[in-house]
Amino acid sequence: MYRGLMCVAVSVLLAGCEVLENFETPTITDTSEQWMSGDARILTAEIDVPAGYEIVTVHARYARHHWPGPADAHEVVAQPSNASGTVWRATPPLAQTALQADHLFYEWFIDYRLPDGNEVATVRTGRRDFVIGCSDNSINASIDALAAFIRGFDDLDNGVALGVQGYLAIPHSNTSLAQIGLTFAGVGNIFSSDAVQFGPPGLLFAAPRPRNANESVAAYDALVADPGGDTTPYQVIGGAWGKIMDSATRRPRLGCIPSSSWFLHEAGYHLTTGVMALRPPDEAVAGETLVDSLLPDPALAAPTPDNVLMWHPRVWDLHVWLPQTPGDRPTVSIYAPFDVPGARACTNTPDPQCSATVFFLPETFE
Repeated sequence: MYRGLMCVAVSVLLAGCEVLENFETPTITDTSEQWMSGDARILTAEIDVPAGYEIVTVHARYARHHWPGPADAHEVVAQPSNASGTVWRATPPLAQTALQADHLFYEWFIDYRLPDGNEVATVRTGRRDFVIGCSDNSINASIDALAAFIRGFDDLDNGVALGVQGYLAIPHSNTSLAQIGLTFAGVGNIFSSDAVQFGPPGLLFAAPRPRNANESVAAYDALVADPGGDTTPYQVIGGAWGKIMDSATRRPRLGCIPSSSWFLHEAGYHLTTGVMALRPPDEAVAGETLVDSLLPDPALAAPTPDNVLMWHPRVWDLHVWLPQTPGDRPTVSIYAPFDVPGARACTNTPDPQCSATVFFLPETFE
C-alpha cells in the first residue's frame, strides 16, 4: 500500500514509477590499496557516470590519527588516469611524509551537475581507512609484544611483590579506579618526556580481589575506593605506555600500534584520596592545547595543599589489557573491556573543577 501511494505521488513529478525505478545517478567506488613500504602514496577510485551528467570535480577528504568529518578534513582534487575517465587518482600532499602506523582516514566525493540544469549534487563513498605500513598481522604482533611484557608480572599478587619489581609508586594510593584498577608506576613511568619504546610498561594495572561471600556490596565498594585499603591478592590485568605531551597532533610511535589508539590523560593533581582534581584548559577542539609543564600553572588553583599527592601535565597514553578468557586476544582500549570494581577517577568533591574526562581521545589530526 505504501509503495502504491509513493508511486502516485512521484508520478506527478517523474511521469510514473517506471521513471523512478530507472533513475540513475553517478557512483564512485574506492579502489585504494593500503600503503605499505615503498608503495606510491595515492588514493584511487572508479566512477560510473550515466549519460547526460557533467562531472564538476572528483575529490577526496583525508586526515591522519582522527577523522574530524569531511567538512574539516584536508581536501585533494583527483585527476582521471585513463582515457575513458572512469579511473581517478589523488595524491594527498599532507600524507606523503606520513610515518609508519599513522592511521589514515579518507572519503571520496563526486560533485556533478544534473542533466539540463545548473544545480550541483554530490555522491560519496563513506569513510575509509587503513594503517600506513602495517598489516593486521603486524598490528597484532605489536600488541602481543606489549602484552608479553605485562604477563611478566601476572603472578604477582600484592603491592610488596610489585615494589620488588620496581613498581614502587602508587599514584592513586590503594584506590582501585573503575575499569582501570589499582595503578603501580615503574621507574620509567609515563610521566616522562622520553620516547616510548618496547619494554616493561610505565604503569601496571591490577584488579582488587573479588568480593567475599560474607562481605556486603557497600562494604566492598568502600574498601576498593579506600586509598588506605587492602584488597590483596591483586591480579595484574593490564599496563600503560606513554609520555608527557610534546605535540598536540603528533602521537607517540610504538611499532605498528595505530596512531588513533593513543589518547590523552588530562592534566591535573593526584590527591591523597586516590582520585584526581583535573585542570583541563579551555579549548575549542579536544586536545589542541599543549600542556607539558612539570610544574602547575600558577593560574590553575591547586586543591587543599595537604591533599595534593602530585601534579602532572597532559600525557599521551596507551592501555593494553590482558584477556580474561583463554584464547582471546589482548585489547587496546582506554578502559578494561571487562568489569573492574572501583571509584570514579575524578570526583566533584572537594574540588568543583574536577568535571572533565580523565582520559579522552583528542580530536586533533594531521
